Amino acid sequence: DTTICSGQSVSIGSETFSTSGVHRVFYPFAAGCDSVVELRLTVLDPQAIYTGPDTLSLSCAQPTVRLDGTASQPQGALSFRWERRVGLFQVEIAGFDSALVTNIPGVYFLQVAQAGGGKVCAARNSSPITVLADTATPAVALYPADTLTCNRLSVALSVDSNVTVGPYGYS
Repeated sequence: DTTICSGQSVSIGSETFSTSGVHRVFYPFAAGCDSVVELRLTVLDPQAIYTGPDTLSLSCAQPTVRLDGTASQPQGALSFRWERRVGLFQVEIAGFDSALVTNIPGVYFLQVAQAGGGKVCAARNSSPITVLADTATPAVALYPADTLTCNRLSVALSVDSNVTVGPYGYS
């Protein structure tokens, strides 16, 4: 039994194999004593599949985002690792689950690994996932601009804002 990663192959004589299955190579001999070489080949083909948008934004209204790698294949046979780029050539590990919830902006990648037959094969999602931080200061305006007096003990105010948060309070 032989296990390889997708993209690799095994050669027996002049034949090359790169698909899972039982492969037989026949060697005829002149004396009538033919030989058969049997190869039981398993090809591991992990696929890191991220199903969300390539760019997400953190904000006051959405302080966390979820990165989802649960569609990665083959399901049930993978280990997961989320990485966040922290420098030109450096990454830090951000998590080990199929999905990652984060509140840290940066560039993320999903890596999956599949083990079998004494071999470990890995795959990484093809596009970086960018998490941006919306650092705009929320603006709030109160309408109408009215004045409290001894005779007017309360006023109704309306709120206009560039962010969706609430409820509003005043003290």
